Order: sequence, then structure tokens, then C-alpha cells
Amino acid sequence: MCGFFLSNESSEAATWGTLEEERVRSALEKGIIEGARGLSCMLGGKVTPDTWGLLRVGFNTPPIGLYAPQQNVYSVFLAMQGDLYGTAVLNFSVQNTEKLMDRILQQLGPASRGNTDEIMRSAMEEAGNILVNGLMAGFSRVVQMEVYPSVPKLEQGPWTKSWNKLMMPQGVAASGIVLFADFSWELVPKFGQFFLSLSQSSLENLRLWALRGKVMSLSVGIGAMEIGSSPMTLKATDLGSCVAVMMYDTHQKMGGMAHVMLPRSPCDESGNARPGKYADTAVAALIKKMRPKTRLCAWLVGGADMLMTQGFISSGSIGSRNSEALRDEIKRAGVRLVGEDLGGSQARTVELFTETGELWIKWKQSKRKEFIR
Repeated sequence: MCGFFLSNESSEAATWGTLEEERVRSALEKGIIEGARGLSCMLGGKVTPDTWGLLRVGFNTPPIGLYAPQQNVYSVFLAMQGDLYGTAVLNFSVQNTEKLMDRILQQLGPASRGNTDEIMRSAMEEAGNILVNGLMAGFSRVVQMEVYPSVPKLEQGPWTKSWNKLMMPQGVAASGIVLFADFSWELVPKFGQFFLSLSQSSLENLRLWALRGKVMSLSVGIGAMEIGSSPMTLKATDLGSCVAVMMYDTHQKMGGMAHVMLPRSPCDESGNARPGKYADTAVAALIKKMRPKTRLCAWLVGGADMLMTQGFISSGSIGSRNSEALRDEIKRAGVRLVGEDLGGSQARTVELFTETGELWIKWKQSKRKEFIR
């Protein structure tokens, strides 16, 4: 078994460093092994992956060497939903499909009498279902994303038609990136091929997951303030009544975060010593380190009323006062406040990824993505 990587000559590959590719390829390998194991059980013979990796491909130009453009193939399609959106397909040549059907009919014995076309459709779709669901289950566990394959659908037609349908999630781009693997069955070498085409946003999410494995992450504790440039991440955890005020410069790909604890500093000395602790000093301190402020935009996360979790309703809580103080300071400074996730009764965690201005906001078992732009 072996893996392969994107060509460094591609423009898309320029955004995929070798380490990111290696992490995705490794995750794909774990998924492939799991999917092949399930298909082996169905076919009664060992299925093994031969090659796998990331391919740079043309939108209307299928990879050379698999099939002739107008050659008929059987394709089992499954749509991907969840954290990754796209289309997966398992392809078989007509000849290999016939060999697969011979094995399945042998296993069925007398039960195979009847409509062989319907048996073939059901068997092919089940093969695709087993392989793709097993593969995506193993892959999604590694990349820590929820992926839900649809019901499989078998289609037959020219290889170019199958390819064009596969590439639809990537839009009208002239070229794109797909995940690829091919398999051998102990009876048939190069038995079938798996492709996964993801939307551009899903590909970016996957790349950022891989990138997080090598970038430095700074934890911004209570009262602290940190500034970081791409590809650094800034993270504040357990934001109860505290508020994370974040600023981002899209031009320099620079981010700043302060973990604000109180709306006002008791004296100038305290504010100067720990400017990130107080709303009335944090905003000015961030701007000073990230000027010019005309390029900055801001986001706020936190400010919960933690007493609400105990059944109390309070007015003028520390969380709401922190939020209001920061809004006032940002407005006074002339910086654009482009978003906020404030209030409620749940503690939050926020991560700012400086390469893209992406925010991950998490609470309990949920999370959502935003951008500072």
C-alpha cells in the first residue's frame, strides 16, 4: 500500500503544505482500511487499498489512465452532509462489475433466481454503502468532524458523465482537489476506485484542521492579552461572565485577543499592569499593538450570566456589564464591531485562527463557525 501527494506545481497545492497533506492522507488511510475491511466481509474475499491521497484534477477533465472518456462505468454515488459537504463515488468497470456479480450470485445460490438486474443494483449499492460509510466513519473520527453519507444510488454511463457529476460540489472552478483511493480484490487487481469531491469551504475546513496540527496555539488566560500572526491560533476557554474581545487585520493576517474580566480598572496602575483584564483598557491596548486601526475589525464572545444556571435572574450582571463596556470602548475607538456572541447562561470557548480570521465558538456539545471580516 502506498500514498501520494499533490503536485507542488499546482496553484491549489500552494495552499496545501506538505504537513497538511500528510495529515489528511494519514486520516484517509485509516478510513480506507476500515472501509476495505467491511467490503471484504461482504464479498467473501480480501479487499485491500493500493494507493490513496489528494489529486489535483480538472473540472471537466477526468484523471488519465483509469478509463477511456466514453467508456461505460458503474458508479455508486453518495452525497455527503454535515461538517463536510460534497459527493463520494465508487466506480467499477463493466468487466469488474460482472466479476463482482458472479461472486454474489454464487453466494446467493438458489436465492439468486429471478430479476438479476435488481439483484445487481442492490448488490452494487450495498457495496458502495459499506465501503463509503466505513471509510468516512474512520476518516471523520480522525479529523473530528461529523459526516453523514446519503443513501447510495447506482448509475451507469460514460466515465466523463460520472466525473462531471462528482465534481459538481466544487462549483465552476477550472480545477480542484479530490481525495482518491483505488482497491484490489483478491480475485481482481485494481477492482474499483473511490473519489471524494468536497465543496471549496469544506476543503478549506479540512485544510485548517490539518494546519492546526502544526501551528502554535496561544492560550489567553483570564486578564491576559495576546497578539499573533498567521498561522497562529489564539484561544480563550471557559468564558463565563468574562468576554473575549478579538481584533483582526485581514491585510496582515494578524489577530489580537484579550480575556476581559471586569468592565473598569480600579486605578490607572492596575489598568497599565494588566490591560487585558479590564474593558476600559483592553480595547485601547489591542489597538496600540495592532495599528493602524482603520484596518481592524472586532468580535466579542462571552458575557454570560452564570447565576441563571442556578435559577437566579439578575440585572446588571458582570457579564452584561463587561459586554456593554466593551461595545462602548470599541465604538469610541472607531473600530468596526462585526459580530458578537454574548449573554445567555452557558460558558463558551473561542478560537481565532489568524490565517483566515476564522472563529470557532464552542459551548457544551455544540459549536459554530464565524469570521472576523
